[in-house]
Formats: sequence, C-alpha cells, structure tokens
Amino acid sequence: MVINLAEPHLSLTQAARRFPVGRGGRPCSPVTCWRWIKNGVRTIDGRVVKLFALRCGARWVVPESAIENFIRAQTPGLDESQSNGVNGHRARTSQERAKE
Repeated sequence: MVINLAEPHLSLTQAARRFPVGRGGRPCSPVTCWRWIKNGVRTIDGRVVKLFALRCGARWVVPESAIENFIRAQTPGLDESQSNGVNGHRARTSQERAKE
C-alpha cells in the first residue's frame, strides 16, 4: 500500500472531532478512535473494519481520507469502487490484515 505523507494526518483527538456526534449528542472520544484502530467494528455482514492509522513515534496519526474510508466501509450497499478514497486508502478488513 502506498502511503501519501503529503496528505494531512490528524492526531486521535483531531480525528475524533471529525466523526459525527454519538448518543445523547456526545462527541466521539479519542479512545474510541484508538479502539477502532486496534479492534475495529463488526459490520452487519460479519466483517471487521478497522480505522487505518500510522504509528509515528509514540503516537498514532490518522490520514484524513482514512476517516471517510472507514465510514464508507461500514455502509451497506457501497461497492468497492465507491469505498476507495482519493489517495487509495481504505479501511482494511481483518482478512486483509491476516495476509500481512
């Protein structure tokens, strides 16, 4: 996979602010983003989709396009061509991670 370092990368706090508010109007937490990176979320068809992130020293950074791709990968009815981002990032499934 090609990583575009020219693309803006967000800290977990900045990435959390990009997600829509959740239950009760509460904002997404940076810890939630970390959990999505490490464990992912299970979709209705049984796949596990993880938020793509890069380790940079002692912190995690999330490419801006990875947020949209993470949401698209969870959305039923989108085909593969619609879930690819501008820079080719997309949320990876657990099967794809297992191949590495």
